[in-house]
Amino acid sequence: MGKLAKCWQCDEVRPCLSCSGCRVAKYCSTDCQRANWVPEHRRDCPELEAAAASHGGQQQEKLERLSEQMGDLRVELRRAEREAIHWQTSNDRLTKELIENEAGCNLARASRSEAHAFLVSETRAVERVSEQHELQRRQQELQEQQQHQELQGELQTCLRRSLLDEQDLRRCFMRSSGRLQND
Repeated sequence: MGKLAKCWQCDEVRPCLSCSGCRVAKYCSTDCQRANWVPEHRRDCPELEAAAASHGGQQQEKLERLSEQMGDLRVELRRAEREAIHWQTSNDRLTKELIENEAGCNLARASRSEAHAFLVSETRAVERVSEQHELQRRQQELQEQQQHQELQGELQTCLRRSLLDEQDLRRCFMRSSGRLQND
């Protein structure tokens, strides 16, 4: 068998053989190679083979590193797809909207360039959601400050009234502080 490498299909590190066409893709078994051929490698193999031929044997190490990076990217994409499926079945509306509106591609069929574009758009979408959460948090803080100021105004109004007896003052204070605790 071949050198230890990450299989392009199952993502397991095992002794792998290279694709006979491009010599870049690594597979731990013929079953994995067949399973990966139609959905992905069939369209990538000629490009990888041409790149290897145009740069000669000196670029083989770079191609192997690229192969590892592509395998790592595939692992990340599959993880993201599993998470997307998990969140699609959950009740988290915000996450579902993020996946449905911002992802915009089927990870299982994504080419390398589509995968990169997806990761970039995913990062931007997460940044937008984070900004929205921060904006909502700030709005809530402002509302709480406004309510606090209103209650302080009510309490000051109660204190200004010279006709209040001690019991009325206590009731006014308790009502104001009770509203503060409930909010």
